[in-house]
Amino acid sequence: MEVALDDRVISVFEREQPGEACRCLCPRDLSVTIYYLSPGLYTVRLYRDDEPEPLWEGVVQIK
Repeated sequence: MEVALDDRVISVFEREQPGEACRCLCPRDLSVTIYYLSPGLYTVRLYRDDEPEPLWEGVVQIK
């Protein structure tokens, strides 16, 4: 998994590791810890592999 922060957009990229490909779409929990975010609203986008459109998008508020 990779994470990128660009202004107030947090992009999370779920990537298959070479030799560890999984073809299932099983539900699973993901967690990411990002330190030192300023308070405010952030858009979070979850991408799978190299697909151009996010699989999920939402807004979180950091207090």
